[in-house]
Amino acid sequence: EKVRSTLDVNGLAPQRLEIEILETTAVDHSSEVRDTLGGLREMNVNIALDDFGTGYSSLVYLTQVPANILKLDRAFIINLASDARQQAIVERIIALAKVLNFCVVAEGVEEAVQMDLLAAMHCDVIQGYLISRPVPPDDFVHLLKKHVPGNGLMQ
Repeated sequence: EKVRSTLDVNGLAPQRLEIEILETTAVDHSSEVRDTLGGLREMNVNIALDDFGTGYSSLVYLTQVPANILKLDRAFIINLASDARQQAIVERIIALAKVLNFCVVAEGVEEAVQMDLLAAMHCDVIQGYLISRPVPPDDFVHLLKKHVPGNGLMQ
């Protein structure tokens, strides 16, 4: 209820909020976390499994945790261009996530070749220094307006 009232007070649509949860949190407090996250998903709040592949990484959690975003840890991305095994793993994780209706985000993308490989694998979103280094809030608004015109994010 606190999340709902905070969104209402600030006039924000629930789908604008993304809550990141680590695999270890889902494991350590499984039923409590699942219930809370399930309620948030019912409100259309986005739930992201962050740093996927570096925690417990049991595939069971992909079906038990009510998340809709899977964030691939940068450990999978670092050697993506030069390691065929990494490429095979990432490609299969993305394919599985797509079948399960996850939006897939690759973290730690620093090189154009990584971005190209991920695009070919149908990764939905990339994050990393290739896109931008961390910026202060005011600079972020300017960057967003400059590079993403008319996408509705500023509404």
